[in-house]
Amino acid sequence: MGQRRKPRAVHDSSDQAERDQEVLPANRELAASFKGKRTDREARGALKIIAAFVGARAGTSAGSRPPLPGAHAARPSKADRKDKEAPE
Repeated sequence: MGQRRKPRAVHDSSDQAERDQEVLPANRELAASFKGKRTDREARGALKIIAAFVGARAGTSAGSRPPLPGAHAARPSKADRKDKEAPE
C-alpha cells in the first residue's frame, strides 16, 4: 500500500527564514564531507536537513516558491542592463 501524505501546513515568512538559515550551513557541511573534511555522520545530518527542505518545497507550485536560500534575486534582462550602462 502507498503512503499517505500529510496535508501541508501553511508556513509564515519567519518560519521560512529560519529554515533558510538552517539549509545554508547544511549545504556547506555536505560539501565539506565530499572533500573529506567532515565525517559520514555529519554528512547524514546535513542531508536530513536538506531533504526536509526539499520535501517542503515540493508541496508548493513552481510559481509560488520563494527563491532558494543563498540564490541571488533574479537577474535583470539584457534590455534593463543596457539601459543602466548607457551614459546619460
